[in-house]
Amino acid sequence: MARQASVGAQLGTLIAVLLAALAAPGCSSDTAPQNLESWVLVEHRQVREEATVTGTVVSPVVGSVYAFDDGRLTADVATVALQLGSVLTRVNGRAVVVVKMDQPPYRALSMGSEGSDVVELRKVLVALGADVPTASPRFDEGLDAAVRAWQASLGSLVDGVVNAGDLAPLEELPCALRTSLRKGDLVHPGDVVAQCVRETPVVEAMVSASLRDRLTPGMAVWLTDGEQEIGGVLEDVATVPVVSEDGSMRYRVVAAPDGEFGASDGATSSIRVELRDFGEGTAVPSAAIHEGITGQLVVDARNGSSSEVRQVVVQARGSDGTWTLVTGQLTEADEVRVGKN
Repeated sequence: MARQASVGAQLGTLIAVLLAALAAPGCSSDTAPQNLESWVLVEHRQVREEATVTGTVVSPVVGSVYAFDDGRLTADVATVALQLGSVLTRVNGRAVVVVKMDQPPYRALSMGSEGSDVVELRKVLVALGADVPTASPRFDEGLDAAVRAWQASLGSLVDGVVNAGDLAPLEELPCALRTSLRKGDLVHPGDVVAQCVRETPVVEAMVSASLRDRLTPGMAVWLTDGEQEIGGVLEDVATVPVVSEDGSMRYRVVAAPDGEFGASDGATSSIRVELRDFGEGTAVPSAAIHEGITGQLVVDARNGSSSEVRQVVVQARGSDGTWTLVTGQLTEADEVRVGKN
């Protein structure tokens, strides 16, 4: 009974591994011959369970700049990659400057203003090179002088007033710009003046629930840009599903390349991720393994120098769906039969 239980567990392990590998979308590995009947050499190889999914290259929006007041653009929106301190555009002659802020602006600040947003303005000016204390919550004469000097350096209206619309807070810099506005266009409160998109695009794909449960942000991935495969990282795995056309639940995943990525927006790419590494050792085509008359897992094998066929009992260590790592009386001089079991 103990021997039967061991065999049953061994069969169950192999079946579960093969089913998991085949169920993962796009599982792939080096292809072993799968003819009606053929003899394939036993190999010493690394076996990994992988999944490959097809996605789309996108440049994600990492920040938006909104208009706070009615006005007219008196300069074109910048078309270069934005850095801290860049002038994004000008509205009614006032420069709109790219900054980083913990607290978004919501009102005009000038001499006499008090509050945490004044402290935030001080930090902004220091980051841009001004020499002002950062702790005081009061808009005093020293801050007024620093604001006026800053406005003059921008070629902006010098009035000592910092309107909420004068500051364009963006979290991720540098970033590339996307806008449909031009000099002379009117803007109104809440209008999107510009969107910043990440300079290096990412790949978005939809995956099944079973695959999503095996993915975590931070996993290493490999992406294709049409010409080559480049390393990257799984950046995001959605927790909320989207219902696909066939009624199944799909989850959005995002992968980012580690370096320069040649694919452009809208291009098709693939995400390859390693789900499990079974290590290396003696491997046979998964299709060569079958159940022997005793209920054990076996392969039909022969030595290259002999036509005698023997059944070899094996134990499965792991499979990628095409190749399976095994232990048993096999050598790399052996061939195993595929396709007639």
